[in-house]
Amino acid sequence: MQVQFVCTSGRNNHTDIGIGHLKRCLKLATKFKKRGYKSDFLVFGNDIIASGIEDNQFINKSQYFDFDSFLNTKKIVNLEIEYSDFTFVDISNPFFLEYDKSFYSLIKVLKANTKCLILIDGLGGESYINKSKYNIKYDFLLAPYFGAENYFVKAKNHLLGPDFFISEENISGFRKKIKKVANNVCVTCGGSDPYNITYEILRSIFNMKQIKIKLKVIIGPNFYAEHVKKIKQLVIKNSREVEYINSPKSIKSHIECSDIVIATSGLTKYEILCLGTPSIIIPFDEKQFKLNEESSKTGAFLTLNHDKISCLGKELYSFIKDRDLRSKMSNKALELIDGQGINRIINYLGM
Repeated sequence: MQVQFVCTSGRNNHTDIGIGHLKRCLKLATKFKKRGYKSDFLVFGNDIIASGIEDNQFINKSQYFDFDSFLNTKKIVNLEIEYSDFTFVDISNPFFLEYDKSFYSLIKVLKANTKCLILIDGLGGESYINKSKYNIKYDFLLAPYFGAENYFVKAKNHLLGPDFFISEENISGFRKKIKKVANNVCVTCGGSDPYNITYEILRSIFNMKQIKIKLKVIIGPNFYAEHVKKIKQLVIKNSREVEYINSPKSIKSHIECSDIVIATSGLTKYEILCLGTPSIIIPFDEKQFKLNEESSKTGAFLTLNHDKISCLGKELYSFIKDRDLRSKMSNKALELIDGQGINRIINYLGM
């Protein structure tokens, strides 16, 4: 059986896009390979090697195009697409919505060359279905996010909510050990951190001198070099020891071994919840704040708005010592996401 993935990754002079879309598709491809399916990738973006696609053993074949290729409708129409049994499209982003005609042209080409097209759509300003002026044709809609039921019409071919979150394998049944006092903290702001929230998080922590912890900082493959330099200068200035993890293929093990994770509100938030690690989630703009509202009501994590990031050190200091709160959050998180999302998707699609 043949599966095609069409996704985005990287950044250029048009926009900053993390590697979450690509990573999500790679997780699906990993599962499909074990079921005997061949997976081809068509990626719009850059930094493809850093994203780990070219050496991935679960991929049959990959094609790579820069962002400008997406903006050229003629190039889209003339793409050479092999027929596939299933095609997953994962490129939701406000930038691409500005080029509605290009996206519509791409969907038409893909739809003509597949038995089943699955559109992985975003919420709010990142939703093609709700924002496009064209009638987008698809067989299944996948929106594995909290509150997705509020954005889309309920239908048999709509797979909505965190029950369908695409996580790594071997997560189901995991139980987090909650220490009396948390001393291992991980900071992760995704594959790209265009606003350098990592720097702001560390600065706030360092300003709270009472905090004595082991710090691990994830440096994503699409971090700006000048931002990384600024982060390291801050660490040296404050005479702190920090373990830097550069462009990890997976952050699962780093989340597992941490007592607390501090992260921005993207797909990483769902991975943290899936593992039951107590967390502080920071929406970095108004869009993220709105999308985070629904999940923040669950009590599975603490939320600190970006404009309050200077208070992070104080919040973290209390959180470190509050074992009961961290334990309740961990249990709630594991109730919300059970790690069976990929299996549910496979069952619904009849794969």
